Amino acid sequence: MITKPINFEDMELLERIRIKQGHRLSSHAFISLYLWREQMGLSLYLKEDVYSVKCEWKGKNSWFFPCGDFQGKYEFVERLMQQQESLLIYLRPEDKEWLERNFPGRWKFRRDCDADEYLYDIEQQIELSGKKYANERTQVHKVERELKITTRELTDENEADAIQVLKEWSRGEHRFEGCSLRDELVDLNAITYRKQLKIQGILLYLDGCLIALVAGFALSEETFDIVVAKATVGLQGVSYYSKREMMKRMKEQFKYINLEEDLGLEGLRTMKQLMSPVSKNLIWEATLV
Repeated sequence: MITKPINFEDMELLERIRIKQGHRLSSHAFISLYLWREQMGLSLYLKEDVYSVKCEWKGKNSWFFPCGDFQGKYEFVERLMQQQESLLIYLRPEDKEWLERNFPGRWKFRRDCDADEYLYDIEQQIELSGKKYANERTQVHKVERELKITTRELTDENEADAIQVLKEWSRGEHRFEGCSLRDELVDLNAITYRKQLKIQGILLYLDGCLIALVAGFALSEETFDIVVAKATVGLQGVSYYSKREMMKRMKEQFKYINLEEDLGLEGLRTMKQLMSPVSKNLIWEATLV
C-alpha cells in the first residue's frame, strides 16, 4: 500500500474523515500524527473515505487501525492481510469488535495498556473535592500558598520563552528506561507550528523567572488534548499546578482533558493515576494469525 509523508495539506481531509466517524483517540488526530511523524516513522495512507498510518517504530508492516467508512476500512484490512507479519495498533474497543466480526479468527488481540489515553473532568480537576483528589489538592494548595506564580497565555511575544523552557528541560537526562521515544522535537514542533496546528498554551513564571510550559489542541468539541507539559524546576506540585492552570483556561470551551498515553513509564503512569482520571480510552493491538 502506497503511503506519503504527513503534510499540512492533508489536515483538512484527514480531520474531516476523523470527525465524521466520531473518532476521538488522540493517536489518530492529524496534529498528533504530524508532531510524532519523525520520532515514530509515520507515513500516511489517505483516501477520500479512509486513512491509516504506517508506523516504522512498531515494525516494518505496522499500521494504525484505519479510520473511515465501512468499505474503506474493509478493503484496507483485506489488502493488509495479504502481507506477512501485519500488525494493527491503536484499536479502540469498537475497532476490536469490528475486526472480530468481519474477519473472525484471523487476528490475535493484545491489550496495550501503555497506549491507553487518560481522560479527566476539567471541573473536577479545578475543584479537587473529595478524598480521591487529596494528594493532588495538597500539592496544588502548597504551591498556591508558598509560591508566587504568574500565568501568561502563549503568544508571539513570548514564544521565545516557550522554546527556552524546552531547551532547559532537554539538558537533563530524560531518556526513560524501556522507552525508545523522545519528545523534545515533538514539543519544539508544537511551538514552532502552533499557528498552523491551532495549538494553545500557557507559560508559568516564578518571581519573574520562567518555570513551565503547557500547550495542546482541541481534540473534539468536548475534549482538549495536552500535548506539551514541561517544567524547568523540580518543585513539588508544579506539574499538577501547571496542568490545572491550563484547565482553568479551557473550562468554558471543553468538558474533558486528554493527557494521552503513559508509554509504560512508571513515573508518568503514577502521576496520571494520582490525578484520578474519570475514564481511559482503552487500546488494543492486533496481529495477523
